Amino acid sequence: MGNRWDSITDNLPGPAQLVYSMSIQSGDLFAGTSEGIWRRPISDIVPVDYINDYPGPLSFKLHQNCPNPFNPSTEITYTLPKASTVTLRIFDILGREVTTLVNERKEGGRYTIVWDADGVPSGIYFYRIATGDFTESKKMVLMK
Repeated sequence: MGNRWDSITDNLPGPAQLVYSMSIQSGDLFAGTSEGIWRRPISDIVPVDYINDYPGPLSFKLHQNCPNPFNPSTEITYTLPKASTVTLRIFDILGREVTTLVNERKEGGRYTIVWDADGVPSGIYFYRIATGDFTESKKMVLMK
């Protein structure tokens, strides 16, 4: 099991097409074919009651930055299971805020932001995400 995919072409434009990649973002299913990218709301495929009642694999999560250690920039990824007001801040080892990377309302989904620490001294830094439902911090190392 799991070693073959069946071709499913309902509602895909044109003749039967192979789907080469799939992704879910902000409530939409994206399918990459040789003809382009197809998008369809998940609620068209799965009943809305099921989506609302099923917690799904998506939850609040702050991922470890990559690369770590880094010089001079690093990527920070986080996931939101629902629309939320998000703040993502960087702090130095003494707890002083260095910068705010995100301070806005975001739809549910996965986000990646780059922190360019050019002009910031080497050292240990912390990044913290906060929403109405979730707060988490992680450590990263800037090595110049």
